Amino acid sequence: MRNRVHFTRLLAFVGGLASSLAIPAAAQAATSAQVTTEYSFLDHGYQDWEATDILWNADLGPSGGSRGAIGGELDGDFGATRRFGLFDQTLAFRYLREIGAVTTTFETSFSPSHRVMPFWTGKAGVGWPVGAGWVLSTSYKRSAYDASYVNLGTLGLSKYFGPFRLGYTLFGSDLLNSGFALSHLVGFSWYYGDRSSLSLLGAFGSDLDALPQNMLLVIPTQTVALVLVHSIDKSWALTGRASWQAEGDLYTRSSLLLGVSYQR
Repeated sequence: MRNRVHFTRLLAFVGGLASSLAIPAAAQAATSAQVTTEYSFLDHGYQDWEATDILWNADLGPSGGSRGAIGGELDGDFGATRRFGLFDQTLAFRYLREIGAVTTTFETSFSPSHRVMPFWTGKAGVGWPVGAGWVLSTSYKRSAYDASYVNLGTLGLSKYFGPFRLGYTLFGSDLLNSGFALSHLVGFSWYYGDRSSLSLLGAFGSDLDALPQNMLLVIPTQTVALVLVHSIDKSWALTGRASWQAEGDLYTRSSLLLGVSYQR
């Protein structure tokens, strides 16, 4: 399973719907890097969005290995985003470590400009197999904006069978006593190679949407996405994501993400 998901994990670190692909994995990850660019078309007079991310992954050695070894994996992401005509930069890190059969993750991000992105975020998550191909996962994330804080909790359940994965994730967001949003995400993945996969995802419910000047609104949302990771050889892979999202009556967003990954 480890080789199946390694190339998807850097794509998942970008965020958005692809985060549902960040599933527990075994140790012995290879060092890798990825560059992605995304363009989003918005209607109702809103300016289109653009995003570019440079991501890397470093293997710190096997968890529980020799004395002095840190163990686990470290991911990094430098992102440049333009939304609603406003430009933000973000620096993010994620540390993954296995404790027995349990996989733990810790994430943090910082945006010095934070016009539409949160000023900082902190996240902790855990995933564990429960037998017969089933995997449970849960996480908690706190995001700081100028005007408020957002708390996000998730609870997920995945089933692996043959070359397929079926997963469900429940999202609950709280806007510092000012609003609560509940949404659902369902994803189906086909692993047609060690580092190649095709996934279809759908989400519905309500969401906290960040508008200019850190304005936050709770609005109904619907999303459909198709995510592709295609391995060219043992080192190179192409990534892509096409998605459509409706944010209530505010706007709809059609997005295309393209990327290239290298694994050493």
